[in-house]
Amino acid sequence: MILSISSEYAYYGVRRIWAMLRKTSKYSQINHKKVQRLMYEMNIQGSGYCKKRAKYNSYPGPNGRTTKNRFRRCVQTDRRLQKLTSDVTEFKLPATGEKVYLETVLDLYNKEIVTYALVLNQTWPLL
Repeated sequence: MILSISSEYAYYGVRRIWAMLRKTSKYSQINHKKVQRLMYEMNIQGSGYCKKRAKYNSYPGPNGRTTKNRFRRCVQTDRRLQKLTSDVTEFKLPATGEKVYLETVLDLYNKEIVTYALVLNQTWPLL
Protein backbone atom coordinates (compact mmCIF):
# COMPACT_ATOMS: atom_id res chain seq x y z
CA MET A 1 0.00 0.00 0.00
CA ILE A 2 2.89 2.37 0.80
CA LEU A 3 4.45 1.67 -2.60
CA SER A 4 1.20 2.39 -4.43
CA ILE A 5 0.66 5.68 -2.58
CA SER A 6 4.26 6.82 -3.13
CA SER A 7 4.14 5.96 -6.83
CA GLU A 8 0.89 7.92 -7.27
CA TYR A 9 1.98 10.90 -5.12
CA ALA A 10 5.75 11.14 -5.48
CA TYR A 11 6.06 14.25 -3.31
CA TYR A 12 4.29 12.74 -0.27
CA GLY A 13 6.43 12.16 2.81
CA VAL A 14 5.94 9.99 5.87
CA ARG A 15 3.18 12.05 7.45
CA ARG A 16 1.02 12.28 4.36
CA ILE A 17 1.42 8.60 3.48
CA TRP A 18 0.58 7.70 7.09
CA ALA A 19 -2.55 9.89 6.91
CA MET A 20 -3.63 8.22 3.66
CA LEU A 21 -3.11 4.77 5.21
CA ARG A 22 -5.19 5.65 8.28
CA LYS A 23 -8.15 6.59 6.05
CA THR A 24 -8.49 2.96 4.96
CA SER A 25 -10.13 0.60 7.41
CA LYS A 26 -7.44 -2.07 7.01
CA TYR A 27 -4.62 0.23 8.19
CA SER A 28 -6.56 2.50 10.57
CA GLN A 29 -4.42 1.51 13.59
CA ILE A 30 -0.98 1.76 11.93
CA ASN A 31 1.69 3.76 13.74
CA HIS A 32 3.59 6.58 11.99
CA LYS A 33 6.90 5.15 13.22
CA LYS A 34 6.21 1.87 11.46
CA VAL A 35 5.43 3.75 8.23
CA GLN A 36 8.67 5.69 8.60
CA ARG A 37 10.68 2.51 9.19
CA LEU A 38 9.11 0.73 6.21
CA MET A 39 9.71 3.73 3.95
CA TYR A 40 13.35 3.80 5.08
CA GLU A 41 13.76 0.08 4.39
CA MET A 42 12.18 0.42 0.93
CA ASN A 43 14.26 3.56 0.25
CA ILE A 44 11.20 5.73 -0.42
CA GLN A 45 11.46 9.48 0.02
CA GLY A 46 9.11 12.26 -0.87
CA SER A 47 10.52 14.43 -3.63
CA GLY A 48 10.08 18.16 -3.38
CA TYR A 49 9.38 20.46 -0.45
CA CYS A 50 13.00 20.13 0.60
CA LYS A 51 14.32 23.30 -1.02
CA LYS A 52 15.37 25.91 1.51
CA ARG A 53 14.60 29.51 0.77
CA ALA A 54 17.39 32.04 0.99
CA LYS A 55 17.10 34.30 4.02
CA TYR A 56 17.27 38.06 3.64
CA ASN A 57 20.66 39.50 4.55
CA SER A 58 21.09 43.26 4.75
CA TYR A 59 24.87 43.14 5.17
CA PRO A 60 26.28 45.39 2.40
CA GLY A 61 29.57 43.54 2.17
CA PRO A 62 33.10 44.91 2.26
CA ASN A 63 32.22 47.77 -0.11
CA GLY A 64 29.65 49.28 2.25
CA ARG A 65 30.57 52.41 4.16
CA THR A 66 30.32 52.69 7.92
CA THR A 67 29.71 55.95 9.71
CA LYS A 68 31.96 57.46 12.32
CA ASN A 69 31.33 56.52 15.93
CA ARG A 70 30.39 59.95 17.24
CA PHE A 71 28.82 58.68 20.47
CA ARG A 72 31.94 56.79 21.62
CA ARG A 73 29.63 54.51 23.64
CA CYS A 74 28.28 57.50 25.56
CA VAL A 75 24.57 57.35 24.85
CA GLN A 76 23.36 59.36 27.85
CA THR A 77 22.84 63.07 27.58
CA ASP A 78 21.70 65.95 29.78
CA ARG A 79 19.79 67.89 27.10
CA ARG A 80 16.66 67.06 25.12
CA LEU A 81 17.00 66.37 21.40
CA GLN A 82 20.81 66.31 21.59
CA LYS A 83 21.20 62.64 20.67
CA LEU A 84 18.58 60.89 18.57
CA THR A 85 18.51 57.33 17.24
CA SER A 86 16.32 55.82 14.55
CA ASP A 87 15.19 52.32 13.66
CA VAL A 88 13.20 50.79 10.81
CA THR A 89 11.16 47.69 11.62
CA GLU A 90 9.40 45.50 9.06
CA PHE A 91 6.04 43.93 9.89
CA LYS A 92 4.02 41.49 7.83
CA LEU A 93 0.25 41.88 8.07
CA PRO A 94 -1.30 38.45 8.73
CA ALA A 95 -4.57 39.21 6.95
CA THR A 96 -3.18 40.36 3.60
CA GLY A 97 0.45 39.27 3.76
CA GLU A 98 1.77 42.69 2.71
CA LYS A 99 4.73 44.31 4.46
CA VAL A 100 4.54 47.49 6.52
CA TYR A 101 7.58 49.50 7.64
CA LEU A 102 7.69 51.45 10.92
CA GLU A 103 10.42 54.04 11.47
CA THR A 104 10.85 55.52 14.92
CA VAL A 105 13.10 58.28 16.22
CA LEU A 106 14.10 57.93 19.88
CA ASP A 107 15.45 60.69 22.11
CA LEU A 108 18.23 59.32 24.32
CA TYR A 109 17.64 61.96 27.02
CA ASN A 110 14.42 60.47 28.39
CA LYS A 111 14.03 57.41 26.11
CA GLU A 112 10.79 58.63 24.54
CA ILE A 113 9.78 58.38 20.91
CA VAL A 114 9.95 61.79 19.28
CA THR A 115 8.26 60.84 16.02
CA TYR A 116 7.33 57.82 13.94
CA ALA A 117 6.23 56.99 10.41
CA LEU A 118 4.32 54.02 9.06
CA VAL A 119 4.72 53.33 5.32
CA LEU A 120 3.73 50.53 2.99
CA ASN A 121 6.72 50.75 0.65
CA GLN A 122 10.35 50.87 1.71
CA THR A 123 11.29 53.23 -1.15
CA TRP A 124 9.01 55.99 0.09
CA PRO A 125 10.78 58.82 1.91
CA LEU A 126 10.50 58.20 5.61
CA LEU A 127 11.11 60.83 8.29
